[in-house]
Amino acid sequence: METAETLLRTYGLTAFMGLFGWLVGFFTDIGKEHLKRQMQLREEHAKDVLDQILSPLFDYLKDFYLPICELKSCPLDVGRVVINQKMDKIVGDGYVRTDYTLEVLVPARTTNAVLGEREYWHESESFRRYYTDAFENHHSSLLRRWESFRKSFESTATQCLSRAEKIDKELREKIAMPQAQAGGQQTPTWANYERLALLVYKRQFGIGEESLFFPDRARNVVSVAGASEQVIQSSSLEESWKAINAVEALARNKNDTESLKQSFKSLSSEAGKLIDDFRAVLAKKPSPQRCSLT
Repeated sequence: METAETLLRTYGLTAFMGLFGWLVGFFTDIGKEHLKRQMQLREEHAKDVLDQILSPLFDYLKDFYLPICELKSCPLDVGRVVINQKMDKIVGDGYVRTDYTLEVLVPARTTNAVLGEREYWHESESFRRYYTDAFENHHSSLLRRWESFRKSFESTATQCLSRAEKIDKELREKIAMPQAQAGGQQTPTWANYERLALLVYKRQFGIGEESLFFPDRARNVVSVAGASEQVIQSSSLEESWKAINAVEALARNKNDTESLKQSFKSLSSEAGKLIDDFRAVLAKKPSPQRCSLT
């Protein structure tokens, strides 16, 4: 009897230990699979961070920021702004018109969805989410340097805009013709001061080779050479030459350009270092990191 009970206990203990061992192995395998899957997700996410954040920044450093810092491209452009003047209840002088405006260029990439449509990646919700994660968990040191560079660039570009706006004001005083409108009916004579100011700015810094010319024999129309872009509509040859001479005189005035040139030279050096470091990170296999998104 005791032998039978002993055997039962032995068999029971053996069965229990076998079941326990199986369960341990089962859950160990599950744990390993979970860890393996988690590691795969982190590796995929680390690659997504490179694709969504570092790769676009690398491209814009090469194609947008560096050419501007090397004075090969202009940090400014001429945009359009809608002026909506609500009607006054007393004098009733409301109107809507579209004017030209000088603005700092913003890096953007062209989408494939609509021809000519541009995607401002830095304003998208997806970019902000990935950028915050990359900044806090994956590439903090590199992105801190990028942030410092970007802020310095924006500060310098704002100084460039102020200079161009001052040129715009001087041209208005010297040429004294009505302002061109970007939309709506033009006056008989006009000048696109924003576009002329941009041309003067580029000439002062040696960016490109833009110049003015008469596209026809009447010589009451002045355009930008190469761009076939009309910038002046005058009433006479004398008025045309007055405007051209004002533009040429300001273009030759390169006073106070050295400070901005030095700022861009410093930015060019930092942009080159960032490009090298971004390239090195992108060339490596991404390192998986624990973060809030994984």
